[in-house]
Amino acid sequence: MPGHNLILTLDSRLQNIAEDALKGQAGAIVAMDPNTGDILAMVSSPSFDQNQFVIGLTSEEWQAIVNDPLHP
Repeated sequence: MPGHNLILTLDSRLQNIAEDALKGQAGAIVAMDPNTGDILAMVSSPSFDQNQFVIGLTSEEWQAIVNDPLHP
């Protein structure tokens, strides 16, 4: 069933720069156009595979996320 259109405002070049800036570090970057409020880039590190929550986590996988010293 068709839904409404989704228009993204992410700038792929800026997104890649933000991802490279956080490689190997913990933190977050959000770049926003102050005139429109558009989100141009959004990165959080460390990350984790969110699909794991859809298919279900084993106890070991959950403990690995919970006990990660960088707190993804």
